[in-house]
Amino acid sequence: MNFSDFYKWDFKYTFQINTEFDVYKEDRDDLTVITIDNFFKDPQEVVECLRQFPINDRDKFYEELAEKDKFLLKPPGYQQIFPASYFEGVSYILYKTLYEYDFVPHDYEANQEFQKLGDQINQFRYGTDILTPKMKNVMNNYMPHFDHTKFSFELFLSEEEISGGTSFYKLKHKGEEYSSIDSLADVTEDEDRIEIRDLLNGMNEVTDSSPEYYTSFEENDIFRKYYTVPFEFNKLVIYKGTYWHSIDYDSAKEENLRYSLTSSYTPTNDEEDFD
Repeated sequence: MNFSDFYKWDFKYTFQINTEFDVYKEDRDDLTVITIDNFFKDPQEVVECLRQFPINDRDKFYEELAEKDKFLLKPPGYQQIFPASYFEGVSYILYKTLYEYDFVPHDYEANQEFQKLGDQINQFRYGTDILTPKMKNVMNNYMPHFDHTKFSFELFLSEEEISGGTSFYKLKHKGEEYSSIDSLADVTEDEDRIEIRDLLNGMNEVTDSSPEYYTSFEENDIFRKYYTVPFEFNKLVIYKGTYWHSIDYDSAKEENLRYSLTSSYTPTNDEEDFD
């Protein structure tokens, strides 16, 4: 083994962010979505770097777990998991964007003290979503869901034309609509709570009417789509993970792979009001 055989990669310069990017804030009812166009300075180099990491194929893992827990929902497609330390500069920009656009309170103390700022940045987690043509529907994982994290981020990294994007939904029950898991706190009747619980628990049960391939979800008796952020190369999407959403991709019709860098973040001082 020779030292010259080792492969070097400078993550600091690979994940450079444009010094001037375009930020948009869109409000749909109580949903707020921030999008940033042209996020990375050289997105092609980012993709080339990320491709060096192994794919985490969790199909067998989830199949085994599903035998014990039929309500378990498998993430669609394949994933890569990355050390968060590679993305410290990205995490700082994401955190800064959250408080500049009023997603989190302005914590001036944390912003000025290196240790407290580091505590926040260390909460970010990174991976990818890889969806492929003719990808199968697994336990109805095309249905809307919510993330177990306060904020979610998705950066679109396929240069090819991809239809769909990231879509948001409202849960329907007895003439009312609920845009997030948090909004279900407004349901006070025990009977209604039980009905909604049973509806959600039954979503991933595959039936004869379930599609063969992963598909773009539109609407059924439980959910209604009301907003979609279209897939555009090098666009970043930021939203609260507690809102019902799904990856909008029709594997039966698409000819190109859908590749996204994802991140999640929950503030360390989550007892604050972040609405």
